Parts: sequence; structure tokens; C-alpha cells
Amino acid sequence: MGGAMADVQFDQRDLRMLLREATRPDGTRMLLRWLAERLGVRALLLNRFGELVASYPEGPEPETAREQDLLAEAADTIASVLSQRFHAAAHDAGTHSVRVLAVDAEQLGPVLVVARRGAFPDDANALIADVVRLLRLRWRADEADRRRAELERAESLNREAILHMLMVGQLDGARRAAGALGQRLPDVLRVYLIECAGGDRAEAARRCSLVCGDRAWIIPCPAYHDQIIVLASASDAGTLESLDDELHEIADGALCIGAGEVVPLRDTAAGYRQAFHALAVARSNPTRFALFSPRAELDALLGVEGVVWARAVLAPLLDSTSERGQDPDSGELLATLHSWLSFYGRAAAQLKVHRNTVATRLRRIERTLSCDLTELETQAVLHLAVRLLDRPRRTAAVRGAVPDLDSVLDTDPVRQWAAAVLAPILDKDPRLFLDTLRTWLVNNARLDGTAAALGVSVPGARKRLLRIEEALGRSLLNGPSARYDLLFALRIRQRGWTDAAS
Repeated sequence: MGGAMADVQFDQRDLRMLLREATRPDGTRMLLRWLAERLGVRALLLNRFGELVASYPEGPEPETAREQDLLAEAADTIASVLSQRFHAAAHDAGTHSVRVLAVDAEQLGPVLVVARRGAFPDDANALIADVVRLLRLRWRADEADRRRAELERAESLNREAILHMLMVGQLDGARRAAGALGQRLPDVLRVYLIECAGGDRAEAARRCSLVCGDRAWIIPCPAYHDQIIVLASASDAGTLESLDDELHEIADGALCIGAGEVVPLRDTAAGYRQAFHALAVARSNPTRFALFSPRAELDALLGVEGVVWARAVLAPLLDSTSERGQDPDSGELLATLHSWLSFYGRAAAQLKVHRNTVATRLRRIERTLSCDLTELETQAVLHLAVRLLDRPRRTAAVRGAVPDLDSVLDTDPVRQWAAAVLAPILDKDPRLFLDTLRTWLVNNARLDGTAAALGVSVPGARKRLLRIEEALGRSLLNGPSARYDLLFALRIRQRGWTDAAS
């Protein structure tokens, strides 16, 4: 900060240049730089708490120390402007002259501190005031961006909470929460799952938003950080078909899209599972887009007897009570079990709790149900039971003994379902595929145990499973739900499995 008088002439070219600088993302720094160089001053911007936000020149540590000394000397003057007692004030700090100006006189906000060794030029006040006006515009724009980002984040979190309620069947709560946002959930919808190959989920969400507009909800997946969930209303078939086509067009090397069937709102979880499996197909599809190949869900084929069986399996958990006030109740334990059976290690992110909390709850569930959750068959049985309880059915018609799982599955529709599940691999290479699949499931879907049992390498076992995944059009390695279906289909086919939880 030299003592020589600077040229403070201000013309139209300066104004145009400053307006251009003010609109840049780093406009605040550029304005401070211009002011500092034009007047030979040190320019500092403080937030409304008196904390340094930006300064120019940006010097080494000794310069930073001098800044702090300067701020300390002019502390009372700065405080009088920060408190809006004055809109502007001056301070003589011995060797320095200091000007302090409120950037926004209408509300509490930042202040500009300008310090110069010696006296200011005669026209400096007018030039500083002009820069303050531009700083005000830049600050208000930054504040608007910050508040918009906060609102978008809050809305995203609210939508994620609504998605969670839909996934666990809490329709009334989801509708009330959506109503509080001034929005209405559709009666029928389609779930899309969009995976961004480069990991830039924000850019993927932006592209989806441009396509979807207000026709869909876009929600960052809480479990998979490279995926986006899109809930699109299916009330108007023409609008949905148009959205299908437009999303198909943006699917490329960066975006991979799987779409579920049109489902009722209460079956959002099923729609998500369908989109998840469609995504596995889309990854190997040249178009990078795939619609779910329809097939009945097993739980939808089981009647009232299935619900009675499910309630008996889960009765110890449903009837459990909290030992202490802070312990989870039966509803929280059931939600944790459902999430873990669907997402495994990503359940903590989906539930918004610490992973140690999930681990503690799972240990309590194991004690309550007297089961081992590391066993895949136990997982499949409990997953089916939880899904059956999610479906509203009348149960008054069943009397007498509780049916076991084999009798619940012993129906023609279920046998037809099992045949349809296994048909894609039976039509290709039944011996190799069935042997690999059976071995993989017996080894609790562990690749190392499967490879050892088959006498092949781990990459070799993975390659076989990827071929089965492609034939089935279902995700085997990345999600558990297809494993459960295949386990039941094989059980129904050959009746060689022991019942772990019934």
C-alpha cells in the first residue's frame, strides 16, 4: 500500500469492466483486487460476524498478521458499522487511514474495510462507494444462490424421507409429508434407476431434471452414491411414454438407466426392485436403457395362508418390547431388518443411522428370532415374510394350525412362477448354469467359497455369474432380492432345501 496518490479517474470502460467482473463467480475477489490496485490500498471484506471473508492483496503470513493488527486497531469503528449504528465510518490508525462501509445498508451483512498508508485521494470516497454498490449486487446474488442451494437440499432430504416411507409401506405418512411440501403423490408410478458411470451424480441429476421437469421426482439414492431414483407419475400413459423416450435418448456412456413397470404407489418398493434389475440389463445393453421384463412377484402369489405364515415367523419380533426407553421398538427393528435384507451394508445410509446402530439392531433381531442372518436361506425366508406383511390382505379366513413354508409354496401359480424364473438359464446351458447357481447359493453367495467348490478361480466364478445375470435379466452380484427368488425357485424345483426359519 504505497503512499503516492493513485489515479482515481473513473470512466465508462471502467464501469463496463467492473460490471463484467461482478458477474463472475469470483466477482467479489476481482472487485477487491481492482479497488486495491486502483487506489493503492488493502481491501478486506468481513462477514456480519466480523470474520475475514476475502482480501486483496493476498500476502504471505506477515501480511496476514498486519491485517489482523489493522482490524484490531479499527475494531470499534468496524463494530459500529457491523451493528448498523452507522452505514459508513472512518478511522485514523496512525500511519493508516481506514474507511469502513456497509455493503448492504438495508440488512445485516458484510462490511468493506479499506486501509491506505497516508491519506486517501480526494475522489476516493466516490469510487469506493461505486465498488460497494457492485459488491452489494454480488453479495445478494451469492446469498440467493446459497439460499436456493439450502432449499434444494432441504427438499431433496424431504423427498428422500418420503421415498423411505414409501419403501417401507407407510403410505399415509408419505402422503402427509408430500402434502406439506405442496405436492401430491400419484396413485400409480414408474420407478427409474439412473447410474452415472463417471460418479458425477450432481451433473446426472441436472440432466435428468432438464428432461423430467415437473413430471417426476428426482431423488439421490441414499444407498448407492452413483445412482439417482426417479419417481414418475404414470397417471397419463401418453406423458409417461414421452418421458420413457426422452430418458432413453439421454442414456449414453455416462448414464445407464433401468425402468420398472407401472405399479401402484403402495408397491413403490417392488418398482424399485424392478428398476434395479433392469439397470443390470442396461449396463450390457448397447442403448444403455432397459425396461424391466415383467414377471409376477412371489409374495403376490401367496394367499392369506402366506400372511398367516409370515406373521408366525416374525411374531417374536412384532411382539417384542423395548427394554429401555432409548431402545428401538418392534417397528424400528422391522424397518431395519427390511432395509438390511434389501441393501445389506448400505442399510445404514438408507436408514440415516450409524452402521454400528444397524449392527446392534441386527444382533438383537437374531436373538429375538433365534436365527443366523449370515445364512442366505434365512435372509430369503425373512425377506419373503416382511414383504408379505407389507401387502394388505384379509386374514380372518384362516383357522387352525399355522401353515409351514412348503405348504404355502405348494400351489400351481407358485410352481409356474418358479419355472418362469429358471426358464432363461434352463434354455441356455442348464447343467453349467444350474450347478454354478446352486453352488453359489449354498455358499451364501460368497464368490471365494463358490470358486473353491467349483474348482475354478474367483474371476472365473464371477464370469459365470455374470452370464447367468445376463440370461436372467436380474442383478445377482449387486443386490440380494434376485438371490432370494432364485433360492425359492430352486427349492420349489427340487425340494432339497431345509427350512431355516419356518
